[in-house]
Amino acid sequence: MDDSVLNKITVFLWQMFCVNILLILSNAVLIGALLLIILHWITLPIYIIGLFLFLISLQTTVQTIKRLTQNSQDTLTKTYILTYKETLKNESLQMIIYLIAAGILTSGFIILQAIDLTQHFLQTTHILFSILLFAHFIYSLLIRIHFIIDKPSTWKLSVYCIFKYPLHSLAIFLGLVILLWLTREFPVLLILGIIPLAGFGLLRLTNKTFDKLKDTLITNEG
Repeated sequence: MDDSVLNKITVFLWQMFCVNILLILSNAVLIGALLLIILHWITLPIYIIGLFLFLISLQTTVQTIKRLTQNSQDTLTKTYILTYKETLKNESLQMIIYLIAAGILTSGFIILQAIDLTQHFLQTTHILFSILLFAHFIYSLLIRIHFIIDKPSTWKLSVYCIFKYPLHSLAIFLGLVILLWLTREFPVLLILGIIPLAGFGLLRLTNKTFDKLKDTLITNEG
C-alpha cells in the first residue's frame, strides 16, 4: 500500500477517534445517568436532559465530520466546540419536538405491552411510525447540514426525502439495526469510534443524493 494512502487512512482513523472522545465528553450527563442512576419517574428528567444533549451531540458529530472533509482551517476540537454551540442554539426546539414524539411512541409501546394487546395491525403501525420518525430525524439532520433552510421547510423536505429515496431510507434503518447489534455485541466499538464512522458512512451514502437535490431545488426556484 502506498505510504500516502496509509498516512491518509491513519489520519482519518485518528480524527474519528478524537471526534468520538469529544462525543463521549459531551454526553457525560447521559453516560453518568446510565452508569450511576436507576431509571425512575423521579430521575426521568435527568435521562431526558441526557437524551436531548445526545441528539445535539449527534448532529454536532456529523456536522464536524462534514467540515473536516471540507478541510476546515480550525483545529478539530475548536470545530467541534463551535459546531456544538451552533447546534445547541439553532436546533434545540427541533430536538425537543423529536424527543416528545419519541416519548409518545415509547409510551404507546409500554401501553401495548402492559395490556398485552396482540393485534398485529397496531403493533405493525407502531413499528412503522418508529421507523418513519427515525428516518425523518436523520434526513432532517442531513438537510440542516447541507442547506441553509428554515425549520418548517426542513420538516417538509425530510418527508419528501423519505418517499423520494426509499432505498436510502431502508439503508439508513438497516444501518441503525446493524449499529445497535454491533454495539451490543462489542461495546468497545463505542470507545473506538463506531458512531463517528457511521456518521461518515452516512455522509458518503447521501452526499451525491443531496447534491442532486440541491440542483433540483435551485432549478425549481429559477
